Amino acid sequence: MTTPLEPRDEPANPWAPSTHGLPPGPPLKKSRAGLVVASVFGVLLLVAVSTAVYLTKDSGTAVGDCLQLTGTEARMRYEEVPCGDGRHNYTVSKVLSSETELCGTYHGDYATYSGGWFSDENLCLIPVYVDGQCYDFTGGELHIDNRTVDCGAPEAIKVRVVPDTSDASVCGITAEVALGYPETNTSYCFTPGS
Repeated sequence: MTTPLEPRDEPANPWAPSTHGLPPGPPLKKSRAGLVVASVFGVLLLVAVSTAVYLTKDSGTAVGDCLQLTGTEARMRYEEVPCGDGRHNYTVSKVLSSETELCGTYHGDYATYSGGWFSDENLCLIPVYVDGQCYDFTGGELHIDNRTVDCGAPEAIKVRVVPDTSDASVCGITAEVALGYPETNTSYCFTPGS
């Protein structure tokens, strides 16, 4: 018959620290890191969903609305303004169903606005120019607000507005660029400033 082994004073693992003669340690605290991470993630998810719902609301922008665009192409902002107060610099020509849809026959003649990640708003925009005013189109892809300049400036381009026709041939051969917009029944003739 075998006799049971007597308990040893030394731990079974010779490399483990000895607990002989030491009081028991404090109880282990439960980590709250998971709770904190889950709470932060929950708040961020709630903010993202709320923002998405807010930004995807139908803005009510429609064909013919007048907009005042500001900013750069990368950070474009717009405000709907009354057409008669002279503050608008673009008119909505078409509300697109996707970013791949084209604005017109010559897509480059139109500016486009895309609402971004959380918005499905895609607009085709016709620029609005003042007859006889000169504009600086250098860096036009950077500044969306059609900056006016003195007509004597080297970068000045003078615009002649021809209402009641979208036939750009009314500009004649003296215009360097001629654009006609059937949506607003307006043509623009561009010549160097004087």
